Amino acid sequence: MITAYAALINGGYLLRPYTVKEINDAEGNVILKNKKEIIRKVITKSTSDKIKKMMLGVVENGTGELAQMKDIYIGGKTGTSQKLIKGRYSSKYYNSSFIGFLPAENPKLICLILVDSPEIGRYGGQVAAPIFKNIMSKILEVDSDIIEERKYIDRIGNPISKIILKKNKNSRSNILTTADVASEYKNRLKINSKNINRKTMPNLKNKSLREAISILNSLDIEYKVEGNGRVVYQSVPVGTELKKDILYKIKCKPSDVLKSISVN
Repeated sequence: MITAYAALINGGYLLRPYTVKEINDAEGNVILKNKKEIIRKVITKSTSDKIKKMMLGVVENGTGELAQMKDIYIGGKTGTSQKLIKGRYSSKYYNSSFIGFLPAENPKLICLILVDSPEIGRYGGQVAAPIFKNIMSKILEVDSDIIEERKYIDRIGNPISKIILKKNKNSRSNILTTADVASEYKNRLKINSKNINRKTMPNLKNKSLREAISILNSLDIEYKVEGNGRVVYQSVPVGTELKKDILYKIKCKPSDVLKSISVN
């Protein structure tokens, strides 16, 4: 899987993997030295660039938020799958995964985390993404030369939202069902499903699309989403009594994108 994802983000080249970079004898002479070997080109560079942007979006505004680092942009993809046990898909046991790379604009490292049947949580964004973040942080502590420049990222004042693919207008998210499992996830979203008043319409303005969908799901109402980014309009005023037979609408618009970030 690492080999496949590397091809997706390196411009489209499938590389032959190796585990040993170089072997030296006791006198320091090089006995073996592996070099980069291209097997073939599998996708175009423009396609690779689009994939990188989408995977950056997964971490910045999607299910991989727990992989975020304060001074490095990361791209990645979460994965959650039911395990096949005795010929049937289990509703209890899952494989939770996250594959990520950094820095997103010029990938140097890629890492796959796969957790077999986690005891707490089930989704890759909850379980595997934080592990990825911890491992990458340790690697960068040991070898600071991997990333030449690190700068604090202001995600609140200047989020990257235009790079996210437009979501289906009727899409529903399961994020709230997992909010109480990972405390860091809950704090990041600033949402606790137990504290939401389900009888009246909350204030969704200026919330991220993900936050808004999380709240709307907890209210168990029918809703429609237009656009992406942050909520700029909601069809029902704050404090209005909620009813089952109404379609609630919200509109979102992207904030300014950080001009300095490019994955082309």
